[in-house]
Amino acid sequence: MPTADFFPLLLAVPLLPLGAWLLQVLVGRSLPRGGDWLPTGAMLGAFGVAVLLYLRAQGLGDEAEHFVWSTGATGGGHGWKWFVSSEGLDAGLAAFRAGLWYDGLTAPLLAMVAGVSFLVHLFSTGYMRGNSRYTAYFAGLALFSFAMLAMLVSDNLLFVFMFWEVMGLCSFLLIGHDSLDRQKPRPRAAAAAVKAFLTTRVGDVALLLGLAILWNGFGTLQFHELAVAVPNLIEGQQGWPSWLETAGVLIFLGAVGKSAQFPLHVWLPDAMEGPTPVSAMIHAATMVAAGVYLVARAFPVLAPGVLAIIAVVGAFTAFFAATIALTQDDLKKVLAYSTISQLGYMISAVGLGSPDGALFHVFTHGLFKAGLFLGAGAVIHACHHEQNLSRLGGLRKRMPVTYASMLLCTAAIAGVPFLSGFYSKDAILAFAAEGWEAGAGMAATLPLVLLGLAAPLTALYMFRMFLLAFSGEPRSDHARDAKEVPLPMSLPLVLLGLGAVFGAMLWFAKPHPSEDAHHLATILASVSLVLGLGAALLYFQFRKRDAGRTAAALGPFARAARGLYGVDGFYHAVTVMPVRVVARLASSFDRRVVDGIVHGLGGFAVQLGLRLRRLQSGHIQRYLYLTYAGLLALTLFALWRVS
Repeated sequence: MPTADFFPLLLAVPLLPLGAWLLQVLVGRSLPRGGDWLPTGAMLGAFGVAVLLYLRAQGLGDEAEHFVWSTGATGGGHGWKWFVSSEGLDAGLAAFRAGLWYDGLTAPLLAMVAGVSFLVHLFSTGYMRGNSRYTAYFAGLALFSFAMLAMLVSDNLLFVFMFWEVMGLCSFLLIGHDSLDRQKPRPRAAAAAVKAFLTTRVGDVALLLGLAILWNGFGTLQFHELAVAVPNLIEGQQGWPSWLETAGVLIFLGAVGKSAQFPLHVWLPDAMEGPTPVSAMIHAATMVAAGVYLVARAFPVLAPGVLAIIAVVGAFTAFFAATIALTQDDLKKVLAYSTISQLGYMISAVGLGSPDGALFHVFTHGLFKAGLFLGAGAVIHACHHEQNLSRLGGLRKRMPVTYASMLLCTAAIAGVPFLSGFYSKDAILAFAAEGWEAGAGMAATLPLVLLGLAAPLTALYMFRMFLLAFSGEPRSDHARDAKEVPLPMSLPLVLLGLGAVFGAMLWFAKPHPSEDAHHLATILASVSLVLGLGAALLYFQFRKRDAGRTAAALGPFARAARGLYGVDGFYHAVTVMPVRVVARLASSFDRRVVDGIVHGLGGFAVQLGLRLRRLQSGHIQRYLYLTYAGLLALTLFALWRVS
């Protein structure tokens, strides 16, 4: 592949939305339509360039294009020196290198993120029209897109962390977007934004510590250099050193926060308070996918014990979130918990030894989950912001385009054969089955069981949501009056529906588990689909006759799942309540003690001034009396001292 023009093309993908963000901030308000066409056009351009690079990357194979800036030798790739320390590199300083990395894994992900981001921008031109902060919204989307695209082409973990933090800031601003709406401010959006920001910071601190340990141990954070240095270290020490295992655990904790894995999953459902297109960005193209990308790229530094932890935590999260999704009546909350569950599949795949399989599911999930969230946004928009499933229904005839798109995307996430989700999820189940067949113990058996249980639950809760929203008769006036959304909103739904069908064909490096494991996984996925779909149909028919009996039949499980198994309550009890108690004590101390001292000193000075002011009466006789009295007192004092 010629590289003369490859570098500027690769650099243009993240820089286009960055430039659009800058212009939107500076002059967006003065542009026609609030400047929405500027970041939307920039994302279309970025997508076009990403597709061009994708087509050219088919000749890469297992190779990679690497462009490096370095304080020392470039260490391979196409490199330039960009800084030299005043003391010189011979002083024992480690050379810091940073650059762009593009390989067979980056290519489809870059195109998917750029494409989904463009469709979210396009959808938002209809969904957000009339919003009082319209210009600021598109500026936030553009910066969000830049951060994810820049992270994907970074060649080292430090830059991944930097753009990771930019995404955290953007998510905070976009989740809380409606809290500053001048027409209808929503305080709950501000609370959700703060919760997301603080929860993900827990993982970010752990990630930063992990990167510090890696830099201290290897003097580099570049992916390809770590992939060489770690095996050499293990061979020299005949095993994994404890500091490297610690670094691996800390890096995984960073992914736990960003990708909403148990127990730091609590922020993602609350993030639904943001505008629905923002939810599509967070759940499909940016933010939560970043955690999976991190552990996949950091795979060479993850010890076997750390991988076992990752596999079990991911599988448990997949099952845990699926059970909660079953009991949700809010359209967006069902999709939120489905995202947590699917992220569990991806994280578990890394732990099972298949980072390629994890990123394959990131790719397909980005397509059909964006379609699901934008479809949900279309339903909410058409039903005048009604998103309670019990008040929807009957939308199939009223919104045929949205219905068809969401049907395809629902079928894809449920694992219907020959759709994109079937292939990526089947690959993960196959690797779990392969580990179980190899006798890997509980580290493979437990993930296989939990992921196998989560598979039919996925089909059940997704088709339950779909049937409640689109089938039957309308259960509210809003649903009865719904109409299909306009072209700028329906076109993204059509394209993402097609992506849900054909997306798997666009992935380069298909994972290759053993043939026996693949057959077992295919059988498991097919049986899970039949069980889940059948249960959803039975639930829908039974619920129509007596919803109360359906809820009663679920019994304690439904109550526990609706209560989120007490996780949010536990965090509230051990973090929020103690902080509030300390805050009240500090406030009381400040008012009664600190303010008391300040006000007391001020009052004393005022009273002293009032007393002293009486001495300034303006009568000369009184001044003479006081002068004589003072002189007499001084004379008597002097005589007393002499005697």
